[in-house]
Amino acid sequence: MRLMGAFLAIAMFALPGCEPQSEPVREINIAELPRTDWPPRSRLGEDDGTTTGSRAAALLESLKDEPGFIASEANLKRVDALVRAALEFVLFHETAHMLLIDHRIPNPGGRSGGEIAADRFAAFVMTPPPRAAGAPKEMLDPAAGEAPAVLWATAMWRQEQRRLEASGQPHDWADEHGLPEQRLHQVMCLIYGSDPDRWIQQQAFADAVSNARRDLCIAEAAENADFWRRHVLAHFDDAADPASRYNPAVHYEPATDDLAGLQNWFASTGMLEEFAGVIGSIRLPEGASQLEMPVTIVASACETDQGNVINAFWNPNARTMIVCYPLIGYFESLAVDMLGALPRSTQENPVPDR
Repeated sequence: MRLMGAFLAIAMFALPGCEPQSEPVREINIAELPRTDWPPRSRLGEDDGTTTGSRAAALLESLKDEPGFIASEANLKRVDALVRAALEFVLFHETAHMLLIDHRIPNPGGRSGGEIAADRFAAFVMTPPPRAAGAPKEMLDPAAGEAPAVLWATAMWRQEQRRLEASGQPHDWADEHGLPEQRLHQVMCLIYGSDPDRWIQQQAFADAVSNARRDLCIAEAAENADFWRRHVLAHFDDAADPASRYNPAVHYEPATDDLAGLQNWFASTGMLEEFAGVIGSIRLPEGASQLEMPVTIVASACETDQGNVINAFWNPNARTMIVCYPLIGYFESLAVDMLGALPRSTQENPVPDR
């Protein structure tokens, strides 16, 4: 998953424009859109209050010799927060692929693969709820307190962009995901637009959302929220007959010794089980049955002849959502790289200021 103000001082990339949706969007007021209508809550795998960090003591030992990275308790909490946030975003992204197909939802992303749409769905689900009047100062450092998970999820793309540029490898322009930094700007735009007066106070958004785009981001956030409320929340009903809803199963495949720590950490978070509960609150398409539309959420080593795959994906033929253990390690490595570039004082201590 550097603190927000530090790692988002970046050069702007133009976002790919979204094609018109297949049905008109009614005119709405952004202030009227609820932010708490996605069940059961917008963040998965809540901290249980114990000393954390991805894989805790094992991580402390494994990372103590990483160049530049200080394995402080503050840094371990940040690594854990980023890995969890990135995985949460990935799970909602893949869920969008499933729902777009199952419910024949018109693709608002404008691309056949639906990657833009999937990112926009995850951004909608993870948009933080409004802050109560008089609430304490908002934190962006998870080592200092609660921090919006979606902001840390976007950090992976900035670090991926850095790695891409440092490697000198050409970008695959046919990749429907787009450049990592384009994905970051799209999500930051939607989050900013959901509550502009709140987020423009944060330097991260002032840097990432240009003056020229701010009004457009407000309009896009309203359109995005309205779209998913109409096309997905309309199918949510946790009081409906259980037989009329998805009934996901969760399965952890065996891991080799080098991936066992990642498997154990993932299983201990309970993220997949909680996520299965979210999916199980959504009604099946009209006339469909659980036998016709099973869903299995699988944590896997994703081993192939060419090695282990670093990915997550929805397989519509097998109706399986797969999260590869190496992806967890990849997110962890991004966090370590970012944090290791921070000053020692920041790595060793929580940062209470915005």
